[in-house]
Amino acid sequence: MPPPVAFTPLASLPPSASASSSSPPAASSPGGKKYANPSYDSASPLSCCANLANTILGSGVLGLPHAFASTGSLAGLLLLTTAASFSAVGLHLLSACALSSPSPISRSSPSSFYAVARRAYPPATMVIDAVVAFKCFGVSTSYLTIIGDCMTEVMEFLLPEGSESVTLHRQFWVPFAVCAASSLCFFRSLDALKFTSTLSCFFVLFLAAVIFLYFLDLPGLDPCEGGKECEGPTELGTTPSQ
Repeated sequence: MPPPVAFTPLASLPPSASASSSSPPAASSPGGKKYANPSYDSASPLSCCANLANTILGSGVLGLPHAFASTGSLAGLLLLTTAASFSAVGLHLLSACALSSPSPISRSSPSSFYAVARRAYPPATMVIDAVVAFKCFGVSTSYLTIIGDCMTEVMEFLLPEGSESVTLHRQFWVPFAVCAASSLCFFRSLDALKFTSTLSCFFVLFLAAVIFLYFLDLPGLDPCEGGKECEGPTELGTTPSQ
């Protein structure tokens, strides 16, 4: 007769053994973490690149021509390179912190600003969260300001002279932009924004192509044609105005 088999109660097992026997298989992420929810790893590299490119190419791109016009080509390029270097170092440090800071709420969920702040300096967690929220609010309002300014000029160009359409007023475009953007804020995953991010990147490339064609001085692409004196000088550096 074979000897009786002894069964060990589940409650007496170590926490690691108990978790491994009852938890679903975890999905692995490119950073080496394993998440219990496979949807956290569902974003493709192309989707991540599109979303990050859309984030980097923000509304500040529209202000670069004025910045270069005010500082000159050499100084503007130096300032742009310096700002990009600081941004790259900051993103690298933030990524390194995220890889070593699992979520304190559930170790099976990805890292977040809250997780990094709680591990780095727990007493200031809520303050850091409030600063991030305030920063996001400022970015969103800057986009609304740009939309209100640019769309009114676009409609002035498209509509016949003397038109009194409601689309000529920023009071129409700002609420319209709020409603359009709000519908994109309720997706459960940033991966769902890959289509809008790709479209935004395409518009930026289209704008860059138009600027390059203007640089080639092709006929019909000069906004200063017809006697309009709107073209400014090109300077390598600027001097303070007297």
